Amino acid sequence: MISRLCLISGPEADATACLLSQILARRGRTAMCALGRGYEGELSPWLRALEQRRCPFGVCALPEGIRPDWYVRAGCAVFLSRSAGEAAAGELASGADAILNLDDPEGVPKLPDGVRRWTISERRNSADVSAKNLRLRPFRTQFEAVTRDDICRLSVPLPEGRGLYPGLAAACAALTFGMGLNESAAALEGAEPVPLGMIPLPLGGPNALAGYFEAKK
Repeated sequence: MISRLCLISGPEADATACLLSQILARRGRTAMCALGRGYEGELSPWLRALEQRRCPFGVCALPEGIRPDWYVRAGCAVFLSRSAGEAAAGELASGADAILNLDDPEGVPKLPDGVRRWTISERRNSADVSAKNLRLRPFRTQFEAVTRDDICRLSVPLPEGRGLYPGLAAACAALTFGMGLNESAAALEGAEPVPLGMIPLPLGGPNALAGYFEAKK
């Protein structure tokens, strides 16, 4: 039974979900579901599919334009753009965590009372997790993740800067699960850039995949 669920929507939601799933796998088997662009079905069958995998954590990547009621069950929701979260943010239950990208030129969605606000940014020092000293590598994106209490260098397995916001969002979401930056850094060092072993979900067509991650030995 999933005890904590994280829903991610917006640009690079799949990459963010893949990275976060591998971080959380250090604490327990983590199910991941990715509903691709153009998917128009219900979310609830896929949540049940995640639960059946007997994983304590679940991560679901969603396309933009999702129905707001999909978010009610989330313990943590990551909105990588305002357009991804404008409608859905208002449906989050009190006590949930929401992660917002302060660098989105459209701004950030308004959150209801009782939802904890977390922020990421490359440009603003006021964010809960900000990126400094970005280095672009042929196969990795490296930067220092900085919080009010900690600093840690992350090496994300996505090339030429493409790992910046997925890495920031994944590390910030991991904080809401009680995992520090050092744990995220260790997981990302050996992470895969794309999900491996993902299988189509029943009746989901090519736009719905699921799989799970376990801690590497």
